[in-house]
Amino acid sequence: MLKSAEYRKLELSTPTPLEEQTRIVQKVDELMAHCNQLKERLNQDRETHCQLAGAVVGQGLCEGDRDAGF
Repeated sequence: MLKSAEYRKLELSTPTPLEEQTRIVQKVDELMAHCNQLKERLNQDRETHCQLAGAVVGQGLCEGDRDAGF
């Protein structure tokens, strides 16, 4: 166990508040960029889903018209 006099002699390196804030901001920026990429992928996937659903429904309607003699 360290005595208080020995403890005071130790030099502990701790980040300054500015360094810590900078590191946090960089990490948040990195995570936000990742979130934005995911959001864009979701939007693209939703758009593709709507196009495919429309094509399937349209194809079904055309086949129904053909079967009905139109």
